Amino acid sequence: MIEIKNIYKEFIIEKNFWGKPLRKLQALNNINLNIYDNEILALVGESGSGKSTLARAVLRLIDIDRGKIFYNGKNIFEFNKIELLNFRKEVQIIFQDPYSSLNPKYKIRRILEEVLWVHGLKCKKEIEYEIDRVIANVGLNKNDLNKYPHEFSGGQKQRIVIARSLLLKPKFLVADEPVSALDVSVQAQILNLLLDLKDYYKFSMLFISHDLSVVYYIADRVAVMNKGSIVEIGEKQEVYESPKHDYTKKLLKSIFEIS
Repeated sequence: MIEIKNIYKEFIIEKNFWGKPLRKLQALNNINLNIYDNEILALVGESGSGKSTLARAVLRLIDIDRGKIFYNGKNIFEFNKIELLNFRKEVQIIFQDPYSSLNPKYKIRRILEEVLWVHGLKCKKEIEYEIDRVIANVGLNKNDLNKYPHEFSGGQKQRIVIARSLLLKPKFLVADEPVSALDVSVQAQILNLLLDLKDYYKFSMLFISHDLSVVYYIADRVAVMNKGSIVEIGEKQEVYESPKHDYTKKLLKSIFEIS
């Protein structure tokens, strides 16, 4: 579904008086990665390793300096307007912080309606049906649609964020640290919900996290990032039980030291 070929991305972090770059950060360094149909690929690494930058590149929210990213065989940076609109429908994101992901001025129904309006759905009955369906699928009820975001707990807000991402029936989801802002007791509920929804909607997912115990629970395959590069990738049992790269071994060792 997603094919990433030799991508590079630099950020200028300091300029001189005339605007010329003095220092650059190599955020992505020759990344090669495939994400297959109906799988969850987890991307793990420390903060600053390039995980979120890679996710933004896959979503075409930032440009890359070199390389190509293909979605179903087509280069996403060569899409025309219609192709890009279809890409936006089929590729969605679940944000890390549910508290800042929802507009506090609007009730939940209005927040969800906007997604369908933007993508051209005008029929009120159809909009109501789609919203009622997706809100039930994430474990909330119709009465919740008439509340404001501040009336919900963190876990409930994340369920709403997930519902919003699923309204257009996407084929690919990027989940950027979707449980890191939640209480430990709620994290398992959201992870189980994501697994159930994956089986129901048949989407693929790039799951970004620094928590290796969470990754082991949800992922099919694991890619380990360090300083902008993929240093190891494989089936999760293979990576966890027989890590090959020293950086992966250090990450796994940190789990046991903390626990």
